Amino acid sequence: MAVAALPQTRADLSVKLLGAALPLRRGTIATLLVPVRNAGPDAAEQVTVRLTSNVDARYAAVAAPSGWSCTRVQDTPDGAAADCSRSGAMARGVQTLAFALVVPGKPKRGTSLEFDATVSSTTTDPNPTNNHDRLIQRIR
Repeated sequence: MAVAALPQTRADLSVKLLGAALPLRRGTIATLLVPVRNAGPDAAEQVTVRLTSNVDARYAAVAAPSGWSCTRVQDTPDGAAADCSRSGAMARGVQTLAFALVVPGKPKRGTSLEFDATVSSTTTDPNPTNNHDRLIQRIR
């Protein structure tokens, strides 16, 4: 007796970091947009996004659209991190998170702020190479 295999669901997730105009000015608020894209062909289950930065957590916050929940930005040994998760499946399309921070007023000119975003899911991703992005911005 032959048993038919169930088709495997796949969802090509990607993440991008879109920064404010360069360079950042000390003491101002900078907002980074974090578009999370599901190019399909199927919905993605249990989608999570991890945002990290070398900025002190006291000066950062994260916001997400309806259907997402995020942890408070927490201190890490290298700066700050926040985790966001999608409740329910993420259909094909784009949903954008935002990461806001106060640019520290004390760093020397030319100091860089580093941001990383990583998206993951329990659904098989046929192209995991686009699941991470990094943005480095200089302080003026």
